[in-house]
Amino acid sequence: FQNPKTIIILGPNHYEKGNFKVLTSLFSWETPFGQIFPDELIIKDLLAENLVEVDEEVLKNEHAVGALLPFLKFYLPETTIVPLVLSSRLDFEEIGVLAQKLLTYQKEGVVILASIDFSHNLRSKEAQLKDDSTLGLMKSFSYREILTLDDRYLDSPPSLATILMMAEKLGKSRFKVFYHTNSAEIAKNEWLPTTSYFSGAFY
Repeated sequence: FQNPKTIIILGPNHYEKGNFKVLTSLFSWETPFGQIFPDELIIKDLLAENLVEVDEEVLKNEHAVGALLPFLKFYLPETTIVPLVLSSRLDFEEIGVLAQKLLTYQKEGVVILASIDFSHNLRSKEAQLKDDSTLGLMKSFSYREILTLDDRYLDSPPSLATILMMAEKLGKSRFKVFYHTNSAEIAKNEWLPTTSYFSGAFY
């Protein structure tokens, strides 16, 4: 995508705060490159369907969303966002309903992005093994198995399952890994407890 009108960002509710399983924000966000604004039409549509609830207090502290916004503002200055943080308590059926609704926005100018960390607090070699396992589940669209994984594998199984459901319904059955590493590899110290990362896309 070159000039998306809106990016819908899915990520974890790291601290499981708030009173709803999917939370969002109608605030604009300050970045070093200026403000980035919400897509109010999409957010209000999700609110009307009772799929999300606004919780500014939770969203302002959720780095799964906030960490991306300076980059989006710098490279895509006109893009608006729909930030969605998902509780780990979302079940398979609820994820399916959310994925089906988000598919209705899959038109020209709307991109869905999942902001997920993968394996946590493992040595580099063990993290690689966990990541290989997770990647295999992603490529086979094994939603239910992904939803059983803990943070040794990833921090937001519901976000990943949502993206997988959408990709499968759109006929995007292949996953291209652009980049994969972990914090120990970046620091060049294999004994550090790691967080690992994939950058990739379904096509």
